[in-house]
Amino acid sequence: MENIEYKTMFSVENDYWWYRGLHDLVLRHVRSVPGPLQTKRILDAGCGTGRMMELLKPIGEVEGFDISPEALRFC
Repeated sequence: MENIEYKTMFSVENDYWWYRGLHDLVLRHVRSVPGPLQTKRILDAGCGTGRMMELLKPIGEVEGFDISPEALRFC
């Protein structure tokens, strides 16, 4: 991905319908996994700018990685 796209992604992730829908689907699925909260270990592979990891923090222990150093600067 072009480096400038990460800046754009970071600026719209909270409001753009695509990201809001994606975040909602992932959060609903992770919450449905049996077990108490805060014991879930979650890996966000290809975490991009890190917004999904922020949203997952209340649900469990979250770690992420991305191959793009530019994306990780936003995390």
